[in-house]
Amino acid sequence: MPIYSIKNRKKYINQIKTNPFDLVVIGGGITGAGIAWDATLRGLKVLLLEQNDFASGTSSKSTKLIHGGLRYLKQLKFKQVFEVGRERAVVHNIARFLVRPEKMLLPIYKNGSLSRIMAAIALKVYDTLAGVGKLDSFTYYSKEKSIILEPLLPSRHLLGSFLYAEYQTDDHRLTWTLLQSAMKKGAICLNYAKVNQIKTDENSSISAVCFEDSISGEIFKVYSLVVVNAAGPWVLDVISLDAFPPHKELLLSKGTHIVISHTKFPLQQALYYDDFEKKRMIFAIPKGNTTYVGTTDLEYTGDKNNIYSSRSEINYLIKTLQSVFPQLTINDADVISSWVGVRPLIKEPGKESTEVSRKDEIFVSPSGLISIAGGKLTGFRKMAEKVVNLLVKSHFKYKVGLKQSGITKNTLLDGNSFKSESELSQYLINLKKQFSHLGFEPELAAIFMKRYGDKMDIITGLLDVNLNHADKMEWLIEAEIKYGIYHEMIYFPNDFIQRQTGMLWFNRPLCILKKNFIVDIFALEFQWDEKKISLEKKKLDHLLDSVLEF
Repeated sequence: MPIYSIKNRKKYINQIKTNPFDLVVIGGGITGAGIAWDATLRGLKVLLLEQNDFASGTSSKSTKLIHGGLRYLKQLKFKQVFEVGRERAVVHNIARFLVRPEKMLLPIYKNGSLSRIMAAIALKVYDTLAGVGKLDSFTYYSKEKSIILEPLLPSRHLLGSFLYAEYQTDDHRLTWTLLQSAMKKGAICLNYAKVNQIKTDENSSISAVCFEDSISGEIFKVYSLVVVNAAGPWVLDVISLDAFPPHKELLLSKGTHIVISHTKFPLQQALYYDDFEKKRMIFAIPKGNTTYVGTTDLEYTGDKNNIYSSRSEINYLIKTLQSVFPQLTINDADVISSWVGVRPLIKEPGKESTEVSRKDEIFVSPSGLISIAGGKLTGFRKMAEKVVNLLVKSHFKYKVGLKQSGITKNTLLDGNSFKSESELSQYLINLKKQFSHLGFEPELAAIFMKRYGDKMDIITGLLDVNLNHADKMEWLIEAEIKYGIYHEMIYFPNDFIQRQTGMLWFNRPLCILKKNFIVDIFALEFQWDEKKISLEKKKLDHLLDSVLEF
């Protein structure tokens, strides 16, 4: 059975019970996943514990960009632009199928927050600091050419536009790919495992952690001298379990995105546009049959486990669209889904969420608990490297055979066997032929390859097994579910539509249409009884409704 199968869960737990670990990572978001991957590559024995499904928190609710930090230039944070810009190229290389070039159009309007001269200077500095090559360096377009690039742009007050380079990703897929890569090298990563106790020895140093398996209800104890807290918005909750918690305050910044049908908002070109009233910038990005828009930036003090978009946030994003695209009649009824997450930022006295630095910070408690908060999706690899460097220096300085820092910079992630764009292109050509042979639209191949990379070889094998499926969409869904169960630690239908496929946000109508079919496939795989089937259907309905609860 494949090593990433949820059906191996008991085997993993038996290994946890009988083996000590060099390192326990708490939190299965992008930061924790990056730390597990880095530490495992260096030769440490790693266990990662996540209280819900992997990437179920902030790491599936970003703007889904590996970007170079253009907004930092407004704050004169040149070092951060340099760091994240260079890092963007590294992440593209190691996860080529997941991190794809995306040209972003920046329209310049009369009385906008950026003049043409200031935008040109900013982009020149941005390209230089970020190490952008000639092919991707920014270009200025006249008013007329800007409208050709994006016909929806109103011509009134439009002066022209700049086209510059960003990279789009699938944040929850990137998180899983990191975990998958760590597991391939020997890490154990367990979802639905909530840490509820951190134990210390007679010297007041960490000796073990206890966690509850949410699926079985059992409590387990894991011995480890080193624990890293990468729980994102829950980082203070974990710190509170420590015998000697450091005094730290977080500011949770709430970010909401809305999704609109592409027929209603037929954007051709990704945009970074002005909110004229608040003098801040908003992204609008086409994705498949949808266009998504975001984000808001508000301080959040509510329940971290139940976060919803507010009506005012939805109205705010729609208002920005109406101001830039007055010819479109978009209102809240056109929102087909939304997502909202909270960013854990280090609190700075007197500053609002929009002003607080996104820079990460590490703090170590007297017991030795290492916690990290803040940071950006783009910087996950460097954040992980910084944490592992610290713990190696403090605990594993003399461990024999430990590899040096920087190993992740040139290590391709699992699923990314593509060392160049030409290799990726050739793989896609062959995949399109396979899809066509099976009777699917060839263009579907590109969507699936961006999700799974070269793991598509396994999925096409699953499709071949069931050639007589009458409903082609159900044929694909069944193959994906079985892949998720046997190769991605997927246990619940909710995890399938959210973490594995992103259908919850970008193809909600299909989820609703096929929800009973989806649950039935899981029921067959896990031999669920009628009571369990009914419960999972209710949970699925609740999740599908939640993306439209404002």
